[in-house]
Formats: sequence, C-alpha cells, structure tokens
Amino acid sequence: MESITIITDHSDYGMTIKRVYEKEGFHIAGFIVPESSGLQGEIDGVCAKTIGGTAPSELEGVSMIVAAFADEEEGEELLDRLMSLDPDGFQDKQIVIPDAGDIQRRIRKYFPFSPERVLSNTEPLSRLSGLDRGEAIDRYYIERFLREEAEKLGEPSLTLEVGDDRYSTAFFPKAEHEILNYLEGMDLTDQRTLPPERYDVFICTQTIPQIYDVRKAVSGAKSVLKPGGVLLATVCGCATQLSKEDGEWDHFWGFTEASFRRLLSDEFGEEHVRVKGYGNAMAATAFIQGLSQEDIDISLLDKNDSDFSIVICAAAVKR
Repeated sequence: MESITIITDHSDYGMTIKRVYEKEGFHIAGFIVPESSGLQGEIDGVCAKTIGGTAPSELEGVSMIVAAFADEEEGEELLDRLMSLDPDGFQDKQIVIPDAGDIQRRIRKYFPFSPERVLSNTEPLSRLSGLDRGEAIDRYYIERFLREEAEKLGEPSLTLEVGDDRYSTAFFPKAEHEILNYLEGMDLTDQRTLPPERYDVFICTQTIPQIYDVRKAVSGAKSVLKPGGVLLATVCGCATQLSKEDGEWDHFWGFTEASFRRLLSDEFGEEHVRVKGYGNAMAATAFIQGLSQEDIDISLLDKNDSDFSIVICAAAVKR
C-alpha cells in the first residue's frame, strides 16, 4: 500500500483529505502542520507533527506529499519550508496540491448523502458546513439577499467587504472595492483603526457572530459608512454549525430576527433597518448535517420559513 503524508493548516480539512485518500487505497503516514496551529499531536487518529518537529528521515518510504490547505498562501509557505529541510529528499516524491472542486466531487462520491443517515447517525456528514462537499447551503441565502439588495441600491462608488471582495465584485461590478482585513489591524470594535465615513456600502457577512462585543462591532460598521451609506450584514441563525480556528472557538453568537433587529436598531434607528430570516426546516436540517447545495434539490431552499432561519440578513442605512 502506497504511503502518503498530508500537510495541512486546518484539522477538519485535513481529515477530509485523509478520508478521500484512504478510500482510494492509500496509507496515511502522518500529518505535518504549522507550529502556530495548535494541531500537533494527532488528527483523526494519525500522528501530526510541526514543520520544525519533522525530521527528513521520517519522510522516507513516503511516495507522495499531499498539500491540502484552507489558506492557500500559508500552505505554499509551509510546503516551501518543508522542502527546504531536505531538497534532495523530495526528488523522488510526488507533490500533490488537490483541487478543491475535485476533492468535493470525490467526497460526494465516496460519502454520498442518504436521507436515512440523517436520522440514524449522530455524526454529521461534514463538520465544515458542507464546504468540503461543495457550496455551503447558507451561502445560497446570503447571495440571494445580496442580489436582492444590489438591485435596490443601484451602483455605489465605493464598497468595503470583510476578508475579500468576492461579493463586492459579484454584485457591484462597477464600483471600486476595498477590503477590511483584521490581520492588518482593522478592527470593527476599535474605530481608531477604521476610516471614518468613507464607504457607500459595507458588506459584512457572517462576521458579527465571531466578535464578542457585538455592540461595538455594529457601531464600528456604522462609522465607516458615509451618510446615506448602507450596511449589508448577515449573521447565523440558531440552526447552525459552530466553528473553530486553530482549535479555539471563533463563534460567539447565534441570532433571531428579533435580536438582530434590536441590535442594529439601537445603533441605526429602527426606521432605518430591514431584517429578514432565510431558511426552512429542511434547509436547517441539511445545514446542521453538513450537506452542500450539490447534495440536495436546491429548489427546496426557495420556500422560506423564518421559524427555521439559518441566516439572518439585514440592510441598515446610516442617517
């Protein structure tokens, strides 16, 4: 049986890759992880060592290195560091960086969804909100909300989005876009780190639940908007998968329409806030089980029942 080593920066994604390659007949010799990840020790029953704690001799007998990264930039750095330990030792090894779409297709093939499984197994199909299987179900509603709001708003001049500009470019293609990057010192709970009254639209999806002081976060979100500017915010409802980052919880809150409306109204004024929950009982069940959009009849997501919201969406105008 051919042995492989998996380099990863995220334990759940590493386990997904492990499951795929085990189904294809490979032996997983071990994991290699970043020193800062807190993952060292064991992942899914397999020894996990850091880059610095991995001796070149430990890779002898391993024919393939599978580099599977949640963060592509960090992953490339990890791979370069590992290869620098023993450049000659990697000449006989195949280096594979799996394509995310291909991994999703293989996961759905090897671990297909069956309705019976949902009510007979306490382990979800995915602990990554279905992202290892395809497109996450909550994104269907987030994108639906943003599309609806973009049609109402027309074309702003300048947008801000948390983390990247994926949705800004998709829904406001003619605008200029900027990114709020926490790692570069931009903190919604500290207005000193934020540009005041600069943006026409601020897209803030699934971020507020990851901030403990949500009142300060909403105040910070308002501060970056020009008068008349619009905050387009989404948060998770009460039916959701919780998430961790480097082994620590990065998810503090779940919301209802009432709680999110109250939170935003206290800052923007009730008359300037519109809130709507998206989801239904089927969508909530599927999302908790870690199914992807590709696993289900997607037309079933269109029936909305706010008693089972998985995403709460809001548009708030600064006056």
